[in-house]
Amino acid sequence: MGREEERYHVSSGSYFYNNENQLIHLSNSSGEITKHWTGTYYLIDDAETKYNLGNTSVIYDPTDYKIYLFGDNYQVYQDTTIEKHSKITEIVRNVGASFYKLEDRKYLVVAPVITDENGTETFDSFLLVELDKNGNATLLNHEVQKRTLHAMTIVTNEYKFDIANEKLYWGESEIDLKKVGGSSNEYKEVVKEEQPTEPTTTPTPAPTPTPNYPQIDISDFPSNSGSSGSNSQNQNTQDKLIKFTRLKEVNPSITYVDVSYQVFDPKNEYIAVYLTVTPSTSNEEERKIQINKEESGYRILGLSKNQEYTITLSYTVADELSSAPIETVQDVVRVKTKEPTLQLNVSRISSNRITYVFRQDSSYQLDHAEIALYVDGVLKDTQTVDLNQALSETGFVSTFTHDGLGQEFELRLTNTSYNGEAVDLPLYTKYRNR
Repeated sequence: MGREEERYHVSSGSYFYNNENQLIHLSNSSGEITKHWTGTYYLIDDAETKYNLGNTSVIYDPTDYKIYLFGDNYQVYQDTTIEKHSKITEIVRNVGASFYKLEDRKYLVVAPVITDENGTETFDSFLLVELDKNGNATLLNHEVQKRTLHAMTIVTNEYKFDIANEKLYWGESEIDLKKVGGSSNEYKEVVKEEQPTEPTTTPTPAPTPTPNYPQIDISDFPSNSGSSGSNSQNQNTQDKLIKFTRLKEVNPSITYVDVSYQVFDPKNEYIAVYLTVTPSTSNEEERKIQINKEESGYRILGLSKNQEYTITLSYTVADELSSAPIETVQDVVRVKTKEPTLQLNVSRISSNRITYVFRQDSSYQLDHAEIALYVDGVLKDTQTVDLNQALSETGFVSTFTHDGLGQEFELRLTNTSYNGEAVDLPLYTKYRNR
C-alpha cells in the first residue's frame, strides 16, 4: 500500500467491499483510491473499472501485515479512551486485538483469532460487522459473507462484542458503543417470563444474573485530544481498570524498525516491558530491549537489510509465590526489512565508450563500491565510485573506454561494503553491441 497526498495505491491481490457489500478481489490488477469532495471513496483498477467504496472502506492484502481503513472512524481502547482517525488508518494485524466504530451500526473487529461465543465459527484477521435497525448483523471479510438472524456475540482474545446490543466488554469494563457517535439501532432484548399453570398469585421472578461489569459512560472519559476531566472521577475509574500492553504499529526500514506500542499500567504493576528481536538467520544474535512504559515508540537499530525478524512484546510482574518475576508474552509480529534503492544506468554509448550513472540510497550509505565492466562475460575494467557524488541529485557519472570488440557488455556493482562489512548488493545493467 503506497500513498501520495489524497491518492492511495492498492496492491494486486487485495480484497475490498464496494458500497453494496459486494466482495471484490484485485487478482490480476492493482488499483488507486481517491476521495470525492462528497466524502465518498472510489477505487479504479488497471482496467479503468471504477468501484464506489462508500464513506468508509477496508482494504485487505494477505501478503501485507497491515489492514488499511479509509474514512473517519473511532478507535475504542481497553481503558475506554476513544480516538478519532481520519483519511487512512493503518492497522497492524495479528499482533493483538483492536476495535473500531466506522459509522452508525458499522464496526471493524481486528484480532489474530475471532470466533463466535460458542467457538463454532472462526474468522481470519478481521471482521466487518453491519447491523440493521432490528439488531440483525451482516458479517464480512475476505472469506465470509454471512447474515445473522439472531443475537450474536463476537469473541477475541481480549474482548467480547455483543452485536445486537452494541456493547463491548473489555477487561472489567462494559462500553456502550451507542454513545460513540450515536446509533439508530432499535433492537430491544426480549425478556421471556414463565406463565403460571394455575390462576394463583404469580411469585415475583428472581432477577436474571448478569456479568458484574462496571458501567462506563464514554462521555465521562477524555479522548486522546488532551482534555483532563475530573481528577476524582478519573481516579475512581482508574481503580476499576486493568493493566495492558499492546503493539500498535511496526514500520520496517532498511536497517531499523520503528515500533509503536501502548502500555497502560495505572497501579504500576509491571516490573518491566521488553521488546525481543529474533533474527531469522543464525548470523545475528537475538536482542532483548527494555522499553520505557511512559513512552509510546522505540526504534530498533542495527538490523540487516532484506531480513526477516520476529518482534515480541512482553512484560514481567511479581510472582507472589516466588522471588523470580513472571514474564508474559503479549504480542508477536514478523517483519522484513527493506532493500536499499540503488540505480545503475547507461546514459551514453559510442563505439568504444560507455558512460553510466550510479546513485545510492541516502538511508543506506555505503563505505565502498566499485563498478566493473564485463565484455562477453570477461572482466575488463573496474572503477571506484565517489560515494558523495552518488548521493547527489545527478549521481556518480563516469565513463569506461574499451576496444569496441565484443557482443554483450555488462556493468556490475561490486566490492560493496556497509558499516565496515562486505554486503551483497546484486545490481547490474546490460546491453548488446549491434
